[in-house]
Amino acid sequence: MEIQYLTNLCGWTGNIFFAYGVYALGNKKIIGFYCNSIANLMYVFQSIIMDNRSLFWLSIILIILNIKGIIEWRKQ
Repeated sequence: MEIQYLTNLCGWTGNIFFAYGVYALGNKKIIGFYCNSIANLMYVFQSIIMDNRSLFWLSIILIILNIKGIIEWRKQ
């Protein structure tokens, strides 16, 4: 499988999950946190393929923040 194809696949899959996650959170649905976590996981894979450390660490931080959001949401 060509590297550029795999990079684009991870990026576009992440974009789709991220866009829906933002939409869901805007409609006060917890699934938005899950979708954003999946999106950021796709960006982690993409950053590993691209050897992009800044994207990697940003995505890890955002996954942690989404997990925190899920925990806080469930407390309410």
